[in-house]
Amino acid sequence: GAIVCGCDIKEDQVKKVVQAINDAGGTAYSYLLDVRNEDDVRQTVDKIIAEHGRIDVLINNAGTDTTLPIEELNISDWDRVLDVNLRGPFV
Repeated sequence: GAIVCGCDIKEDQVKKVVQAINDAGGTAYSYLLDVRNEDDVRQTVDKIIAEHGRIDVLINNAGTDTTLPIEELNISDWDRVLDVNLRGPFV
């Protein structure tokens, strides 16, 4: 009976999951969201609450990694991993 609001930076990916939930008889909606962006998170949360009334459960499983060897890793790659994996759940 839960309503699932799937959020992801990869719109096509979240729409596939939402479609699978709806096809299985559930109720789900997709939202485009970059967890690294505080304004984006705030706006998406506000939109979900406006459309569905409240958020009862939040599962933040956004995460990313890099497969580059450390000697090839640049600071922007490292910052992206930290922004998604550490800053994202905080925001």
